[in-house]
Amino acid sequence: MSKYHPRSIKLHWISAVLIIAQLVLSSLIAVKLHIALGVIIAILTFCRLKTKMKSKSIMITSTAAKTAHFLMYGLIIALIVSGAALAKSQGLATGNDFLHNIHQGLANALTFIIMIHLAAVLYHLVILKDSILQRMWFSKAATSKSSF
Repeated sequence: MSKYHPRSIKLHWISAVLIIAQLVLSSLIAVKLHIALGVIIAILTFCRLKTKMKSKSIMITSTAAKTAHFLMYGLIIALIVSGAALAKSQGLATGNDFLHNIHQGLANALTFIIMIHLAAVLYHLVILKDSILQRMWFSKAATSKSSF
């Protein structure tokens, strides 16, 4: 079984936790905290893409999986850009309704894609009973080799 690069695994799970927290808690947390988390997610996304390009990444063969990953990265980047534009448009306390609606729509689309992603993981785990989850899960070998 091929595994993802240990750095990719760590970045994936840290990003996943922060993105889900951001999507779930966005209306409950202060705008400045929301923006700070967005900046951290932007940095992690850049690091993930850089690691993906530099490492011998596992080839995704399924068209559906390729599409879902492309959409997830695209939506995350679009959310980062729209969030930065929204923060810059009228300061931190208030925002432009048009930009806010775009940002919210992108967040809703990302939530939908993440739910599809999770359903696909469950399908592989429960129905196909293959080892796809272990490729992106932590292992002693993965954590001991990593310099991250």
